[in-house]
Amino acid sequence: MSTFAAVSCTSTVVSRHVLRPFLKRRRQLGDPPSTILDSVRSTRKGTTTWLHQQSRASTTARSAEDQPLVSLRNARLSYRPEDTSEAHVSQPISLDIWHPSRGGHLLLGRNGTGKSLITQTLATNGTGTLVDGEYVVTAPQWHSRTVTHVTFRSHQDVLQTSAHLTSYKVIAEGGQVSKAAQFLIVRFGLYPLLHREISTLSTGEIRKVLLVRALATRPRLLILDNAFDGLDVASRENLLDLVRQTLRGFKQDILVQGIDAKNAARTQICLVTQRPEEVADEFTNVAFLDPPHTDRVSPETSAQGGDLRTMVRNGQRATQIFAQSLGTTSPLEEGDLDDSPWDSRKDEYWNAPGLPTLTEMSIWWNHGRKDDDDGTSSTNTTLPLVDAQGLRIQKGSTVVLQELDWKVWPSQHWLVAGGNGAGKSTLSRLLAYCETDSDTEGYLRVLHGKRNLPQIDIDDGQQTVVGSQFVHRRPGVGWVSTESHLQRVHDQRTAREILLEEASSDSYIVQTVTEWFNLTHDPKLLEQHFADLSQGQQKLVLLAAAISSRPRILVLDEPCQGLDIVHRRLLLGLVERLCQATDTNDTDTSSRSITLIYITHHMEEVLPSINQVVHLKDGQAVYQGSRKLYNPDLL
Repeated sequence: MSTFAAVSCTSTVVSRHVLRPFLKRRRQLGDPPSTILDSVRSTRKGTTTWLHQQSRASTTARSAEDQPLVSLRNARLSYRPEDTSEAHVSQPISLDIWHPSRGGHLLLGRNGTGKSLITQTLATNGTGTLVDGEYVVTAPQWHSRTVTHVTFRSHQDVLQTSAHLTSYKVIAEGGQVSKAAQFLIVRFGLYPLLHREISTLSTGEIRKVLLVRALATRPRLLILDNAFDGLDVASRENLLDLVRQTLRGFKQDILVQGIDAKNAARTQICLVTQRPEEVADEFTNVAFLDPPHTDRVSPETSAQGGDLRTMVRNGQRATQIFAQSLGTTSPLEEGDLDDSPWDSRKDEYWNAPGLPTLTEMSIWWNHGRKDDDDGTSSTNTTLPLVDAQGLRIQKGSTVVLQELDWKVWPSQHWLVAGGNGAGKSTLSRLLAYCETDSDTEGYLRVLHGKRNLPQIDIDDGQQTVVGSQFVHRRPGVGWVSTESHLQRVHDQRTAREILLEEASSDSYIVQTVTEWFNLTHDPKLLEQHFADLSQGQQKLVLLAAAISSRPRILVLDEPCQGLDIVHRRLLLGLVERLCQATDTNDTDTSSRSITLIYITHHMEEVLPSINQVVHLKDGQAVYQGSRKLYNPDLL
């Protein structure tokens, strides 16, 4: 069957005099027949009607600025459109994405409300998510490269399909790097990384590669779903400036680098974020699901119980908009949305309602515990918990860590700081797993186990795979990071099964932690497959699982990525209280205290209990010592 005949059969809204010119244009653009079919094929009862709208747009007198680029009309969405049960399908959603002359679009809401489901629908023309309703495109010349996106899913996809490719090839997508891409490469400092494989890059560096690839294509619609996550301060400022200029139209100093102002001005941006500081003034259109009400089951069920609301910003501050999207009305809670240092607002956080008391936390921590019950010989308080001597990690021709000497003692809580690519995430992974990496040199001992890299004891811990390397999990270490999240993103076990595995099947431990994280308010959430949860819900489950293991060392690498302010405040409050409840100067009980190693690019997340800092730069420790003497501006 020809492509014309196949498309004619699948589309009920396209006339033949519109279809033939359309197919010709799509072939000229290089789109394969399968992509053309997907663009007009109905998904169950849902219909993609953009060809019909394109024809109608050509006969209307309205200008392009007066009509939406793309719309969802009474669309019900699901990651599993073949399963029409109410548990998996959103409420009907109607949303218009306008021409950028009307300002950018914000999509806000708590974790689990369906934001990423909406952005995936926009990015794929409704393919694979549209249960019923319509996905309508009014803008002319809309094709497969019209919409680009930087999301958790695109990060996952590039690691799965392009890990062995260099950054250059990923950005160029099989061709040559454009002038626009060249400018962006310089802007994000990616030139030294162009010939490194994706698998050797840090989380933040991969995010930069995705941003350059997305922006360089000059899309009509750019979707940024928590795209600032993982970026250091300088890179976040660069991205925010680029977002502003994209919505405004680039100025002349940018045009000389090869970016055409006419094309740049046509790019609309839909931003999903959980941080007010990432919202530029140019975002004037706001959409969010109604915040959960007291008669609803929990914040996590609002995707099934809430309606999408839209509003025009009208000069409102970003914190005011976030307060509305989260159902927050009191001045105190709105004030929590700023980025002031945690130490300066200590009392209002650590005494917040809902957090367990120090006594309750201590009882939970010591429940059923025996000395050395994790096999880590943790009763020996005369040795450091982490002892690194001359540690050197090389990936390909790149040295990620070099000559690191570092000791972590009981009751210390460390901040690991540094820019993108400094070696922070590599260090966090080494603390959690023992790798069979021939490019590892030096000495590393964790929790008094015998570790002389690159040799490992294959009988110690649980074996798993990271990339192409076999690794072995270190007992007594809890680890949550973007990398650990990506390892489990498709896990078909239920959330409860994952939690029980970490807590050695102790139901009391799991029940208590899930109550602290508000995961029990929705009785169905813990029984869902982990893969079916939203990004934010998955992160909460992984955090609860790590804490349920009651580890001697808790390694949190950017744990707040993807979490809304409600859950960020909850997480950080719980971790701070855990540090306080287990800290002790008694040498007989110090073996039961927890040691926190925290990695973040957001200094407002640095907890009061953190008392030590190691700052990495180009793989070297340029500062080690007291937090009180630490000044990153001098490094």
